[in-house]
Amino acid sequence: MNRFPYVASLGIFLSTLLSIYPQASVAGGRVPTTYNQRYQALFAEQELFRKRPELLGCVDASRDYVQGSNAAIFNKLRFQPSSAQMGFVAEDLVGGKVTRTVRIQAEGRVRAYSFLENWETAEINCTFVSGESARVHLSVIE
Repeated sequence: MNRFPYVASLGIFLSTLLSIYPQASVAGGRVPTTYNQRYQALFAEQELFRKRPELLGCVDASRDYVQGSNAAIFNKLRFQPSSAQMGFVAEDLVGGKVTRTVRIQAEGRVRAYSFLENWETAEINCTFVSGESARVHLSVIE
């Protein structure tokens, strides 16, 4: 009488798995190109903004504005590695309130009814005043 019947089935399972594994790794094992490009862009964006955390408030405010407003020029934004490097931040004390102005460049998909995606260079200006909601202004750089 076999006291551990599952050990035999586990051994068969592992031997089958190990025989299939080399074939799977030789057959591909690579991520599709479009996914890989998106992942690399996302990683680059996260890495650069990790170095410039003062820009993240404007990034979040601009994405919220684009997704929630029909008045926005763009319906989607994407940020390039140069966005974090060229971002500009200024802080002032106006009327007893701290004001932070952030200017950053990105690419925006133009809000249009078309099958083509038209991405234009966009300038994003965010103004943060203590105690108030963020003001976002988007414009196309020509």
